[in-house]
Amino acid sequence: MAKYRVKLTKKKLAFVALFVTVVVLLYWFNSSNQAQTVYVYKYKGELLYFRANLTEALKVPVYPNERAIFDAVMNESVKRINVTFVNSTDNSLVAVDGYEVSSKLSAIFYLNGISKKIKGMEVANYSLKGTEDTLVIALIPPTLANKTEVRLEDHVIFISGKTAKEFDLATIKFLLSVMEVVV
Repeated sequence: MAKYRVKLTKKKLAFVALFVTVVVLLYWFNSSNQAQTVYVYKYKGELLYFRANLTEALKVPVYPNERAIFDAVMNESVKRINVTFVNSTDNSLVAVDGYEVSSKLSAIFYLNGISKKIKGMEVANYSLKGTEDTLVIALIPPTLANKTEVRLEDHVIFISGKTAKEFDLATIKFLLSVMEVVV
């Protein structure tokens, strides 16, 4: 076995230290700037699992704002929530997102000690109107949507997405708004 000696001068030692520092800083910078992939949220002590990345969902626009969505859903005078859809070629996607809305809202209400009836229903079109005691949630899938957003108008919350992924993200953004999760 041959023995090798490495002679470290102050200059070489400084170079190695600088190199290690740069590598560590680059690693830290890249890892802190990448969006996190999060599919689980702990709400009131319970884990809720989602089908899409919550970090991406937080970027979906909400009109007029997240607080208005929260207030509309959690309003004490609202006793019924109708989750509506128009028959389309995207019915399977609507069914999945409709289930996500119904099951997560049921969990949210249960964890808050609230009782509201949630019902799914097909409608002829999206000219909908809710009332003081009945909130309508309209699921607008990609074949019928021209934008990706969550929007509240006259006791109706419209959830729409231009693609299947964006529709999932808008659905999750709606739920995150109800749970008061904001950026």
